[in-house]
Amino acid sequence: MRIPNNIVSELHILNCEDVAQRFGLNPKGHKCRCFKHDDRIASLGFRQNHWKCFSCDVGGDAITLAQEYFSVSFNEACVILANEYGIRIPDVDSKTQKWRDSITMMRHLVQPNDTTFVFDKEIAECIMDNTTLTDSGIEFLERQRKIDSDVVRDTNIHSLDNMNELRRLLIEKFGSERLVKVKVLKENMKYLTIDIPSLIIPYYDEYGRLIGLQTRFLGEDNPNYHIPRFKRICCSPIRLYNLPVLSRVISKERIFITEGITDCLALLSKGYNAVAIPSATSFPMEDLAKLRRFNLYMIADNDRAGNDAFMKLYRTMLRYGCELKRVMLPNGFKDYCDYYMSIIK
Repeated sequence: MRIPNNIVSELHILNCEDVAQRFGLNPKGHKCRCFKHDDRIASLGFRQNHWKCFSCDVGGDAITLAQEYFSVSFNEACVILANEYGIRIPDVDSKTQKWRDSITMMRHLVQPNDTTFVFDKEIAECIMDNTTLTDSGIEFLERQRKIDSDVVRDTNIHSLDNMNELRRLLIEKFGSERLVKVKVLKENMKYLTIDIPSLIIPYYDEYGRLIGLQTRFLGEDNPNYHIPRFKRICCSPIRLYNLPVLSRVISKERIFITEGITDCLALLSKGYNAVAIPSATSFPMEDLAKLRRFNLYMIADNDRAGNDAFMKLYRTMLRYGCELKRVMLPNGFKDYCDYYMSIIK
């Protein structure tokens, strides 16, 4: 789906403070608490059609605000905003209303600035304890993406092909209300929020403690019903992926930064030290500060978003007294994993 330029321009000039009000951020005096971190004071400010968090050093227009707030793609953010403001997008209207609703319902699932919505480690650990890496996960990681089997084992990635048994076990142990609250069980209490089939990707800190859980949908895109490719569950925060590498690397040693997890796994398969940011627009500031003692290189995607991500990260790391260098991919490759698969037989 392509969003027409005239609609992008119309969404770009939306008043960000009004958008934030509609999303439940409750701005006052052109400021509000930032939804990207535990913000005790209002560090996110608004000025007409722009917003910026002065603690995170992240900001942009209304589209970027929707992307960051809902953790969705550019197109999905445009659909959310267009639906909110009654703007018609022809390509979306040609699809079923069910597809549109699957995106716009996201705004009802986000609970900003609520301290009760914190990572539920107990549920996350139970999910990891009761899942394994299934054939669909092996097919995607090892056969399609050519990820080294030792890397797959060491990163402890699991997958899920059938939710029934896991759903029964989780409800029996934790109750439906708690599971709905941490976005593991849908509000109708009939289904898990984990789409089938999906990878289950654990995030660990540098000491090997579980700090987050993310799913990666492995199925085909459905033209009639949008399924997000990635989801954070158990109220997982935005963190760097593969932080345990920091405990194994000495100061000044080289570490590569990628935009996505599969790019990071591909680098690990080639024997490099690597971490991954969640996306081109999501920067976990508390984790980035831990990288300043290393020699940092970023392999950004070969697109505009990748260029923007590198420049934002470059400026961020300068604040920590660290110069980030960029590794350019050969022409014709969209990301490192794409290049990696071309050189692995």
